Amino acid sequence: AAGYSEYFALLAATIVAGIPVGYSLVKARRLDPYSGYLMLMFGLTLAVALVTTNPQLILAGQTLVGGAAAMIFLASCPLGKPMTQFIAARFMPDTASSGDRMPAALHSLHIRLTVIVGVGLLIQVAILLVIIFTLPFDLANGLVNLIGYAAILVIGAPVALMIRRYKKEQIAVPA
Repeated sequence: AAGYSEYFALLAATIVAGIPVGYSLVKARRLDPYSGYLMLMFGLTLAVALVTTNPQLILAGQTLVGGAAAMIFLASCPLGKPMTQFIAARFMPDTASSGDRMPAALHSLHIRLTVIVGVGLLIQVAILLVIIFTLPFDLANGLVNLIGYAAILVIGAPVALMIRRYKKEQIAVPA
């Protein structure tokens, strides 16, 4: 938007996302998973853009970065640290008490939400790759953006519904 190249924008985004990663590694001696995730996604997209000039391969590479995101979401579940938990803590820090153990019902909700997002992203990647390699580039490029917006709604709707249901259940059950 400021007139710089996509390469510069991706490099800047990777560096900006890397600042909290470096800070958390030095200060707390642990990785900030959300910042690490963002840094990885921007860095992978930059790497794909630097490797090829074929617009179809760049579009496929960006889509595969979404596949890497899906795998990160899914891999976080068996580790017991679902990505949605980190995202929620990042945007709603008052809900994540530093010393308190997370209630089992909330942890279970985060695992289900993370699986929904991960599987939804994998389905989106599969659909996009078929589109990218079967349709003319201009049409595929337009559809990739359109499907990306639709995927936000399709993935976001059950997530929002599950969060709303969880909140209602918490209000109904006295503490």
